Amino acid sequence: MSAAADAPAARPLLSVLVRAGDLRGLTLPLLVGQHEQDPIAGPQALIDQKLGGALSDRHRLGLYAGPVGTATVVLRGGQSDSEPLHGAVVTGLGPYDGTLGSRSLTEAVRTGALRLLLQVRDQLGPGPRAFTLGTLLLGSNSAANLGLETVVEALVLGVLQASQRFAEVAGPAIRIERLELVELHRDLAQAAAQQLARLAPRLQALAELGGLGLACQSALQPTRGPRARSARSSSVPAGTSGGYWPRLLVRSRADGALDYLHLGARARAEAIGQPLQPGLLDALLHPADTAGAPGWDAELGRTLFHLLVPPDFRETVRQLSRAVLVVDAHSAAVPWELLLADDPALGPAEPLALRMPMVRQLASSGFRRQVRRSPGQAALVIGNPSTLTRSGQGTGDRLEPLPEAAEEATQIHQLLQDCGHASALLVGAQASASRVLRQLHARPLHLLHVSAHGLQPDGPGGRCGVMLSDDLMLTAIEIGAMDPVPELVFLNCCHLGRLDDGRTTPAQRAASLAQTLIDIGVRCVLVAGWAVSDAGAAQFGGTFYRELLQNGCAFGEAVFRARQRTHELAPAGDLSWGAFQAYGDPAWTAVRPTRPAAPTRIRSAPAAVRPRR
Repeated sequence: MSAAADAPAARPLLSVLVRAGDLRGLTLPLLVGQHEQDPIAGPQALIDQKLGGALSDRHRLGLYAGPVGTATVVLRGGQSDSEPLHGAVVTGLGPYDGTLGSRSLTEAVRTGALRLLLQVRDQLGPGPRAFTLGTLLLGSNSAANLGLETVVEALVLGVLQASQRFAEVAGPAIRIERLELVELHRDLAQAAAQQLARLAPRLQALAELGGLGLACQSALQPTRGPRARSARSSSVPAGTSGGYWPRLLVRSRADGALDYLHLGARARAEAIGQPLQPGLLDALLHPADTAGAPGWDAELGRTLFHLLVPPDFRETVRQLSRAVLVVDAHSAAVPWELLLADDPALGPAEPLALRMPMVRQLASSGFRRQVRRSPGQAALVIGNPSTLTRSGQGTGDRLEPLPEAAEEATQIHQLLQDCGHASALLVGAQASASRVLRQLHARPLHLLHVSAHGLQPDGPGGRCGVMLSDDLMLTAIEIGAMDPVPELVFLNCCHLGRLDDGRTTPAQRAASLAQTLIDIGVRCVLVAGWAVSDAGAAQFGGTFYRELLQNGCAFGEAVFRARQRTHELAPAGDLSWGAFQAYGDPAWTAVRPTRPAAPTRIRSAPAAVRPRR
């Protein structure tokens, strides 16, 4: 027997290097991370453009990565040397709440690499084939702000574990032979290369235990367009054309204080706490309150800003041009839209929600894990539903009717139909409790709109929902039973934006429809946190749908324009423009109409009308 026959088989080798440069100069499958409820932005948006919108299609269809253990793969090329393999591997990083750790990041990378290997085999055949995978420095710029050492180690270990497992199950014919860690900014790329060199001995030992070889290159590899970081790069990532929505996380403590964390372009600002005297916020907001709305003026707006936002954080807030506000159930009760971050250098002072697009997201652990998205373009519009009691006797047996809400619903229904949506309309006597509930579950709904009376609970355990006939309500129970879930739900009613945070005060124990909608997986939710006038509600709703459906605006921008227009036309003291709380994906867009929209005009109700309750 020859010496060659006695020699052990060569271990499959994975080469790892760090590359500094622009993603647009690369042609390879690129691994990127996706947090739950994140829009497609930054590097993903660049890759999506190169792939002809393939990532956006999957995102709209609800087939996109988010939780750890999920991944979305889109590949192109690879059939010949003239068309190298390229595309995207989007791996889920879980909730955007600072809980991403080294173990979960390694699992996320492992999941993405395994899905890629399977996709290559299924798409290009059983091999043999060896290819290069690129990856961003996942986790180094997330809410968890993992250190570079942790990130580099997790990226390499995840690919090693995937390679080992795939070889055990499917054989070694298809493998990742090269891993490139890609970073736009040269200083971060150089730091990552240094960490890779330092970790090399330990990583090589772990690779050998799995039957693999590992070669780590310490020299930084250049490509087109490496950059030095600037002040602007911490707020808007290159290549996004200002389309990125930075996040501001606000969490409440047991002692009533608030913790802040700003993540602009995924660059972390250190967490800052702001103490708050228990009961002070309620005392400021509600002494002159007769309908659930703050008695807002510029003085109160400035006071709230100074009391709620830490001094070292105020300039950051003033410089925001758009924001996603991530709140918990307690901090969601704050009317953030009304805060006035005045600064003489910025011109006339305006509340935050009138100065910039602003969308909320709710941090929740009770959400539905498996969400079925609604197919088609079906919509249900409910306006001024019947509130007639079972007895039907006397004028006190029903709430005062809302004819303006019926008119608003009719016009929104017409606009939806003009834009190609299969819309059904229930108004007045036609909208009995029985019929509303039957229609709610009769077919999968893409969109649900309700203009009606809302009821807040009168104490712990009290009901909260939309008032219907026969002493019944549309509550969290009925909404939570919807399956598939709508993409957009707009509850143009009063008091339904209050969230249940488990605390003892009645005003904070509302079993909120808004929270249930978010938890079951509705992509975008609009609710009112306090009483709104019929005129303000109609103006906001009409403008919102016109911008969303006719002008093609994304959710966050449509809300902003509706808020501005409602404020422009509001009489003095009408805070309807600030009452609407927008939760969800700011970049979500409605399904494109199947035919051109007719020039439907949604009229506004007269200004002197009673408030919705």
